[in-house]
Parts: sequence; C-alpha cells; structure tokens
Amino acid sequence: MSGPRVPRTLLVPPLLAVLMLGFSLTVASEGRPVQAVRIVGGPTDSLTEFRGRIQLVADREGVQSPIVGQRLSVFSDQGRSLDPVQVVTGSEGWAELVLPAPPAGRLHLEVMSEDGRQLLNGSAQLSSAQWAERAGRRGLEARPGAEGATQVDFRVEGAVLAVPFPSWITVGLTRAGLPLSGRPVRLQSRGGQIEGSSSHLTDASGQVRVRLTPQEHTVSLTLKSEVEGEPLDYHQELVVIPGAPSFERRGEEFIVRSAVPRHQIWFAFLSRQARGPGGKVELQEVEGGIFEGRFRATPESLDSEEYLLLSGDPWGPSLGTIGVPLGDQRLTFDAADILLLDSLPRARQNATNQARRARFILGVYVLVAGLVTLLMFWVHLRRSDRVLEARLRRVGVTSEARDASAIPILAAILSLFFAFSLAVLWILRR
Repeated sequence: MSGPRVPRTLLVPPLLAVLMLGFSLTVASEGRPVQAVRIVGGPTDSLTEFRGRIQLVADREGVQSPIVGQRLSVFSDQGRSLDPVQVVTGSEGWAELVLPAPPAGRLHLEVMSEDGRQLLNGSAQLSSAQWAERAGRRGLEARPGAEGATQVDFRVEGAVLAVPFPSWITVGLTRAGLPLSGRPVRLQSRGGQIEGSSSHLTDASGQVRVRLTPQEHTVSLTLKSEVEGEPLDYHQELVVIPGAPSFERRGEEFIVRSAVPRHQIWFAFLSRQARGPGGKVELQEVEGGIFEGRFRATPESLDSEEYLLLSGDPWGPSLGTIGVPLGDQRLTFDAADILLLDSLPRARQNATNQARRARFILGVYVLVAGLVTLLMFWVHLRRSDRVLEARLRRVGVTSEARDASAIPILAAILSLFFAFSLAVLWILRR
C-alpha cells in the first residue's frame, strides 16, 4: 500500500515566488531609463521675453543620451490659461526656447511630454546684474597716459584675436588730446604677420590701420616713430583666445569659421542686459582644414544686440567660448547660457525610490510565499504523520520505533525557512 502523495498545491507558492523573482530581476537588469529636462538661458528679469534653450535627455545608470524629435509643452508661470509653448527637440536633444517675460523676474516652468507626463516643475531666478557679473571680459582697455605725454592706443576689431584668422588693428597717436597726423610709424609683430608694408603714415585722426594674422597664441605689436625729435618705441601684447571661432559679417549673413575641428557652433545674440535670439550653425570642412558655416540674423537682432556669442557647446563655458562685439566695444562679453533648471537629480531620486518600493514589495511577496510554503509543508507533514501512525498501529508497531524521524523533518523545514530568508535579504539589499 503506497503512502500519501505530496499535493501539487504545496509546490505552487515556491514556484510563483521563483517566477516573480526571475521576472523582476530580468526587468531590473534592463535598467529602465529616466527622462529629464534641462533649462538654460540668460537673465529672467527681462522686460520683453525670456530666451534660452531646453534639452530632453534619457539617463540610464548615469549614462545620458539625448532624445531627438520629441515634442514638449512648456507652461510658464502665467498659468495654464495661456497656450503652452510647443518645442521639438533637435540635435543633441536641444531646442531654442522663447517665453513671455516672467513676472517679478522669477521663472516658473512646467514641462510636459507628448504622453502627458510631467518632466519638470520648478522655479529659477537670475538677474541681469548676476548674469553680467559671470560674463568674461577680454580685450585691450584704453590706458590713460600722463598729461601732455604722447598717447599710443591699440584697438582690435572684435576685441581679441583667434589663430589663424586675420583681424584689423587700429593704432592711434595723440598728444595732449590732439591727434598726431602725418607721422611716419613702423609696426612690427612677433607671433603674427602684418599684411603689406610695415611703414605707414598716420591719417588725419592720427591713426594707422593694419591687418594682422595671428600665427601663434602669443602675439605682440611694436610701434616705432618719432615725436618732436624724440624717438617713440611702444610695445603691446595682444589678446589671443586659443580655440576660439571667428566670424565674418556680410549684412544680415554671418560666416562662422573654426580652426578646431567642429561640426557645429552654437550662437546667441547678446546685449549687456539680456540674451537675444540664438541657434546652431552646421560647419563643414573647407580648404586649409578650416570648418565653416553660415546663418542669417533677423534685422531686429542686429538693431538691438551688441555681441555675438559663439561656443562649441549649447550651454556653459567651453573651449574658445567668446562673445564678440558687433560694434566698436573694446572688450568681449562672454556670457554663456547658465543652467537654470534641471529635473535629472529629482528623476534619478524618484527612480531610486520606485526601485526600492518594488524591491520591498517583492521581498514581502517572497517572505509571505515562504511562510505559506512552510505552513503548508508542516500541515502536510502532520497529516502524513497521523496517517503513518494509524497504519503502524494496525501492524502493531509502537511510536517509539520512529522517534528518530523527527530530525530529518525539522532539517527540511529549517532548510526551506533559511532558503526563503536568504532570498528576501538578497532582494532587500540590492
């Protein structure tokens, strides 16, 4: 006569626990990415509008990748009664962003995805004074000379030099505030090449204008002349920005060039109070290893803006970032876009919290499955024990003859308990 069979229901809880554990580990190993939004730009206290850029990225275990071609809805702090600004992410996940002027100079934004998920909700404030204070200023400032002495003034068109792009240099001679016209001067350069003759005569304004091509990252000009019978020897170090792009303006068209291999340059028009329109220009290699691209600016930009910011990156200072004057300003205004809002830290924290909750639920599930399995195993053993006792009594065997069988049973129960406990601890500690 055969003994009682192990019921199949006894195998269901551990099998379900193993299947759930395997499924959860498979899903977790895929490392589901989180999506986040960055907002960069200039001052938020503009009286007309806020301009900046927005980026959508996917983060998978610390590795970020841009999300291209996604439509985002940006709600400004005027409320949802106004239509949201719609943008579509382009190369590297970026898009230009133009919003109405924030009230009280404080920018509050909510960004929604196409499927209605909230990607960002936050506020930022950046005054034009703070923005201008962070901007780099490079170039040659005017040096006041001693009263009655001969004054030599060097002015670089575009404020600074970039290898190997030529720039116009204006040298002026004055004495007691009056221009020294018709004076012979000789100009020599170290680290650069002057086009044409090195000998010149000052014009009616007491100036000489020469075209200089920097060939090294340290360039200087030396002027030699004679004023009222006394020799004049003046030396000037010029400012060279390594890796800086250059541009040539032809009306509303701008030709951007870079000696550093780049396939794109980000640009933005600036005034000293606000950031203007911006965008990206694609570069292609031309002869001589120079990379070149073109874009057109709106007439409004050229009327109101004072600088053109060129950078290899869409935000923050990078190699050669430079705010070139569009007029006769002597210094650059290197005011790159500043990071104002970033939802990535919060998105990462939310993903971490969600994973912890999932692990906790999984651990509880496995623990409950283990307890149910132990309980069913114990009930099955008790039922089998009673059946065995009844059969032994029928054949005249006393219970003392099988006392040693309790040790294997206890070992089996403890093994199941510790196996499930180990699984729970491993889940909760991941």
